[in-house]
Amino acid sequence: MDIGDLLISDSASTSLLCIITLMIGAVLLDVLASARQDTAKPEADPRDMTPFSIVLLSAVLLAIFLFRAAEKDVALRNAIALEASAMMNIARDANAMPDPLRSIILDDAERYQEQVIQGDWPALIAAQHHPLQEDQTRPASLTLTRLWSDSADAQLSMNAATDNLMANLATLNTSRTRRFALAAEGMSNASWLVVLCALGATIHLAKPQRSERIRDRLPRLLLHACLMGLVLWLLAELDHPFSGTLTTRPAPLVQALETIRQLKAGPG
Repeated sequence: MDIGDLLISDSASTSLLCIITLMIGAVLLDVLASARQDTAKPEADPRDMTPFSIVLLSAVLLAIFLFRAAEKDVALRNAIALEASAMMNIARDANAMPDPLRSIILDDAERYQEQVIQGDWPALIAAQHHPLQEDQTRPASLTLTRLWSDSADAQLSMNAATDNLMANLATLNTSRTRRFALAAEGMSNASWLVVLCALGATIHLAKPQRSERIRDRLPRLLLHACLMGLVLWLLAELDHPFSGTLTTRPAPLVQALETIRQLKAGPG
């Protein structure tokens, strides 16, 4: 379990509220701690750019982490969409073949797609918190191997007529591999510590100076805490694409399965 697991839940409102509450608590504690410091300590030089530089660096680090998490989420959704598109093309290619090749390949495709939805997907959800259980993904892998074998037999029988089928199978296999690779990626605990330190730096340096009244700046501090909490929540959600609120759903894969079943039910 990583730090990000502690920041997400199935309820968006619950997790977001908890994170923002923690950020507000951190702001208030920092302000109270600063107010109790020795008042004889000299006021900071307003020309000193060090605090601004630290805040800017922290903001850049947070932006980088957020961009990388969003980039991974988009790449994962694209891989799933490409995988589903390849399977629908395989089914259409098989549907144009004469029986029994048509029935054999469509049966393999339907069985594989069912096993992806019923086996691969629950395994990916569980892998957000635990190592991937290969016994859940093995049935789909074996069926995919059989689909390759039956398609190769069809290629021997029909020669060039199955070139598109084999190309789509290659795309399907590559997309499935990429889906697992992207799902396994995630922020390490070290990265989360860097994020939390950057958030802490921005909160600490945003506190009011002694020349300012706390009550005058408190609304801005609370707004700052809410924004930082939103960033932290969004980062945790994007880093866990198969759990939480902004979860990636298998809708394209379900649509591919429906297409296969429609082709099987229709005329050859």
